[in-house]
Parts: sequence; structure tokens; C-alpha cells
Amino acid sequence: MSTLQNPDFQKAFIEGVNETLRMMAELNPVQGEIAIRDQFECQGDVTGMIGMASDHASGTVTISFEKSTLLAIVSKVVGTNLTDLDDMALEGVGELSNMIYGTARAKLNDKGWKFQMALPTVITGDYQISSLHKGPTLIIPFTVPDLGNLFVEITVHP
Repeated sequence: MSTLQNPDFQKAFIEGVNETLRMMAELNPVQGEIAIRDQFECQGDVTGMIGMASDHASGTVTISFEKSTLLAIVSKVVGTNLTDLDDMALEGVGELSNMIYGTARAKLNDKGWKFQMALPTVITGDYQISSLHKGPTLIIPFTVPDLGNLFVEITVHP
């Protein structure tokens, strides 16, 4: 079984999203259908990207948000209405990505995976990240009721 097909691996990231959004914004995301694609294709408009490395797997975790979804979530977190991708919104992407990955990493490390800490890079606009996203990609979509969509996309390097 590949890393991307491993139920513990998938569950850790699902729980990372659920726990982070519940704790930070009192939101209950709804998980969509998990898919594995041959190649990475970013689903969202604003992205937090984190390199992951362990003895078991290395690759890239990409947590992408539709712009309106991100603004709504970060607005709930900071208690003010954000309408544009300003510094506060972009910091929110980095912090949410860091928390989602951190939660997943802790759960996986409890099972012996030994993932390293890493800091996210925030990316906005049209982009392709081909050098960091070569290989199969796990896609876990989420809908946040009344707010929109976000996606966890994990590419494992062959």
C-alpha cells in the first residue's frame, strides 16, 4: 500500500483540518470524496505549502483555499471582516496551514512516522509548482458550510 492510500495517513490530515477549524473558528468542515491523481493540480486560489520529510515518505503538503473561503475563515478567527488578501489574510493562510500540518504530523508521529517540523510558504495567484509536485497526489476536499471550499493536496515524491 502506498503512503497516499494508507488510512492512517489520510485520517491524520482529515483530523488536522477538522480540529484546526473547530478550534480556531468554531467551524465544522464536511469532507468530500478523496482522490489520488497522477499529477498535482492546485485546486484553490491561495495556498500554504509545506515540505514534509520522514523515514517513510517525503513530499509536499499543499493546503489551498478558495479566496472567499479563506477570507471568511480568517475573518472568524481574527474577529474582523476581511475583504482582500492583505497581510492579515496571508498570515492566516500560513497559520492555518501550519496548524493543520502540525496536527497531522503529531498524529502520524505518534504512530512512528517521524515527520520533521517545517514552515509553510504562502502562494497566491496563478501558479504551477511542478518541481515540488512530481508524483502522485492525494486530494482531500472539504466544504465549509456557507463559506466555501478548501483542499488538502499531498504529493509524495517517488
